[in-house]
Amino acid sequence: MTALFTDNAGTIWPVKITYSDVERVKEDVLGNDGKPLDLFDIAERGDFSGISGSIRKVIEVVFWR
Repeated sequence: MTALFTDNAGTIWPVKITYSDVERVKEDVLGNDGKPLDLFDIAERGDFSGISGSIRKVIEVVFWR
């Protein structure tokens, strides 16, 4: 899964998350509802409200574990 994010300066940043990254997040990060965070489900629904407050943890688990 690849997502594009635009920062305040207008620079576009691609972020690639693999299947194993999604599984690691599901094992180690809880969403706002207290359930394991499923990035596939979030991407399919297009609703990122479940990760507000958890995005830092998602990034730490995906990129620094």
